[in-house]
Amino acid sequence: MQKFLILIVVVCLNCDSLFGQWIQTNFSVNSPVLITDVAVTENYLFVSTSEGSVYRTSDYGNNWNEVNNGLSASYISKLYYEADASSNEFYAAADSGLFLTTDFGENWFNITNNLTNKYIISVYKTDNYLFSSTGNSIEYRSTNNGVDWNEISIGSSGQRVNSFLKFGNTIFAGLSLTGNSVYKSEDFGLTWSVSDNGLSSEVTTLEKLGNRIFASFYGFVYQSTDSGNNWMPITKGILQGYPLPDMKAFGDYLFIASLSGVYTIHTSKDSAQVITGNLPGVPLPLTDNIDVNEDHIIVSFNNLSTSTSEVWIRPTSSVTSSEETIPSIPNDFSLSQNYPNPFNPTTKIKYTIPSNVRGEMSSVLLKVYDVLGNEVATLINEVKPSGSYEVEFKAGELSSGIYLYKLVIGSSVLTKKMILIK
Repeated sequence: MQKFLILIVVVCLNCDSLFGQWIQTNFSVNSPVLITDVAVTENYLFVSTSEGSVYRTSDYGNNWNEVNNGLSASYISKLYYEADASSNEFYAAADSGLFLTTDFGENWFNITNNLTNKYIISVYKTDNYLFSSTGNSIEYRSTNNGVDWNEISIGSSGQRVNSFLKFGNTIFAGLSLTGNSVYKSEDFGLTWSVSDNGLSSEVTTLEKLGNRIFASFYGFVYQSTDSGNNWMPITKGILQGYPLPDMKAFGDYLFIASLSGVYTIHTSKDSAQVITGNLPGVPLPLTDNIDVNEDHIIVSFNNLSTSTSEVWIRPTSSVTSSEETIPSIPNDFSLSQNYPNPFNPTTKIKYTIPSNVRGEMSSVLLKVYDVLGNEVATLINEVKPSGSYEVEFKAGELSSGIYLYKLVIGSSVLTKKMILIK
């Protein structure tokens, strides 16, 4: 019997690895330092911070090294690389200019020395055109990788360009602050026209997937299927009312970092699915940045409640290898049988919170009782968004016997029995 139980536990652990839980890396900084961006390219993970530093790891987060040679900055806004390029050009947009490295951070060079306005907040390169925007609402274009820059004009006075994107032969710019939110150029940045029909707010990020362009806002993701002429919101599957600061497309998926968790949209679907998994959060995983390559998905978040900033990763294949490995937001309230059962001394309990039409969160209470009705443990007592969850129950201090665990979500109650054998 014991061998059988051990076999079941081993199989269960292997199944968990297939579902690709998030793994915390060894990178962590404390307030007031914040993580400002993340990137994953080749065999390296990169992190930039609000103190003007870039860190790099080649062993998927176990060991990090500061790679700042030539990078003289006190704040870094953005890390960027041209995903489809064969070169090793990698950029850091900083308050002291735009920096370039071609050796994965070993050496950096400021390529905006001849600019008066050097507070760079975004950068984009395509077809030998390099675009940058500043915190002073000035945009530039270079045709020789930063040797010379020409000022270009996008949007109204005071607006800032948060994101550039090439779609087909058109360059798009997503803007912040009052005014039109998306502009497009069909001559690689020389002239720009408004392209935001259906949009009503500032754009955080632009990204493309298949024949669609995506724009993220505070609480919404919009898509355009006609090259930016018209935009429609995607609301199904995404918890509304929370900022969506970053997006990244890879393969057939769009990955979205939100202050309500992590989502993905498949190229064939108009709804999002949750891949937040075991990311921590109070009460939500406050993901700020995301990047993806063929090996890993990397996210960062600045947890203001604990004054720490963390980086987590998971295998890309855990999402892209099969759509069934991506749990969608459930429609039914459920409580699964704990596993293993019987157990000694730990077991896991899975439950789902159904979707809410208005995108509201639910108050969740999960408690354990003995057969006499005495409460022995409170496992969950917090507000959570709809989704699938798993919690571990440790019963090391309890005696053998039958226990009940009860899940309460709103007015709905479910109870199941479990057996502890020591």
